[in-house]
Amino acid sequence: MPTRRFSAKYEATGTSYYRIIFFAGALFLMAFLFLIVASADVQYAAPLSTNSLKQPALQADPAQDLMEMQATENAILNSYGWVDKNAAIVRIPIYRAIDLVAEKGLPVRDK
Repeated sequence: MPTRRFSAKYEATGTSYYRIIFFAGALFLMAFLFLIVASADVQYAAPLSTNSLKQPALQADPAQDLMEMQATENAILNSYGWVDKNAAIVRIPIYRAIDLVAEKGLPVRDK
C-alpha cells in the first residue's frame, strides 16, 4: 500500500474569512432590526394616566384596626367561654389547655 506524503506542514483552513464576516454582519443586522422593531412598539404604547382617581380607603386607620383585632383575639385566647352551650362545648384559656395536655398527654393512635 503506497503511503502519501503531504508537503504542507500546517492545517489548511476549512472556511474562508468572508463567510465568517458575512455571518457576523447578518447577525448584527438581525439584532439591529430587532431593536428597531422593539423600540417602535414602545413609541406607540399608550401613555400612563397621571390623573388616576383616588380609590376609597377600605381601612381608614389600618394600624388601629390591627390593634383592635389583636386585642379581640387575645381576649378570646385568654378567657373562658361557651363555644356551643347546647352541646356543652367550652373555650378555655390557652395556657390552661397547655397544662392539661402536659398532664394527660395526647391520644395515641393504634397501629
